Amino acid sequence: MTDEGELADYLGVEIKELPNGTIKLSQPHLIQQIIDDMKFKPNTKARSTPASTTVKLGSDLEGVPFDEDWDYRSIIGKLIFLEKSTRCDLSCSVRVAARYASDPRKFHADAVKRIVRCLIDTKDKGLILHPHGHTFDCFVDASFADFDPETAAFDSSTSKSRTSCQVLHGGCPMVLASKLQKETCLCATEAECGALSESLKDVLFLMQLLEETHHELKWTVSSPPPAVHCKAFKDDIADLVHCRVLDDNSGAYEMARLPKMRPRTRHMNVRMHHFSEAVRQKRVSIHKIPTEWQLAGIATKAQPEELFLSQRESLMQWESEGKTKAQLLQPVEHLRACDIVRKFAGQPAPTPARFAS
Repeated sequence: MTDEGELADYLGVEIKELPNGTIKLSQPHLIQQIIDDMKFKPNTKARSTPASTTVKLGSDLEGVPFDEDWDYRSIIGKLIFLEKSTRCDLSCSVRVAARYASDPRKFHADAVKRIVRCLIDTKDKGLILHPHGHTFDCFVDASFADFDPETAAFDSSTSKSRTSCQVLHGGCPMVLASKLQKETCLCATEAECGALSESLKDVLFLMQLLEETHHELKWTVSSPPPAVHCKAFKDDIADLVHCRVLDDNSGAYEMARLPKMRPRTRHMNVRMHHFSEAVRQKRVSIHKIPTEWQLAGIATKAQPEELFLSQRESLMQWESEGKTKAQLLQPVEHLRACDIVRKFAGQPAPTPARFAS
């Protein structure tokens, strides 16, 4: 055994306990290293979002070859470590850019530059952990078919949908995933159903982990031992740890809530039974959520600036850093993840003013 020093040194993440009781995870040194590797000048203009909503990143086989004085794969590797550790807001843009690391073009280099320019003004930002209870919540989203017209004829990956999954405990992110699905889906509802089934694997594993720590190690993570359920069914189980799965696709929501296989959906039988069985056993619950509140969308596709900034704040809670303990208890402009879940678990949430027509 060797002494690797402090936890922050071992993880490569700067960990700070703020005066208001929250915990901040950040990687300012890694971000500065990435900016230096890109050889950006001090006056380089920052960007507010890591990806454009109007330009879709594809293979660009006939485009201008990559001709930069920085290593594409090295930068992508560092960005992947960054987004998996403390900057989940970069998940989608980094993962899409990583697909072209074997043969990058100038088009891809420009996309990576935009990601890094998004970091210039947020070098000291990271993930703020402010636990609220012992609830488990899972935001799930999927985009249908990551289509690339240039390579669609010979590249089967262009027919795959992208799944994003955000599992939170007490409002704090624990699992952050953005990846292509293994199966080829025939419609958006099927892609969402596949995402639900895939997310369930992470949710049940974490639930079992908490149960083991409670029974074997006698850790008091909740009382009584954690379980996942849909609503507060009775007073005697109202204190159980909740796990709610939130999805914004009506078809997937109805099939998970009231599973009924029709001729057009029978090919989804196995994946839907995998998820709906857990719903019937009241181990998980399924809730419909509007797209603007779907926090997993930030890791599924490029978002408009206003929506991106709102979802990033709800998930990462940057505004909490400068607040006092008393201010943290007051209503906020951007609902925290736990507040969003609380609204949709019990009562419909009103449309926020920033999204009202």
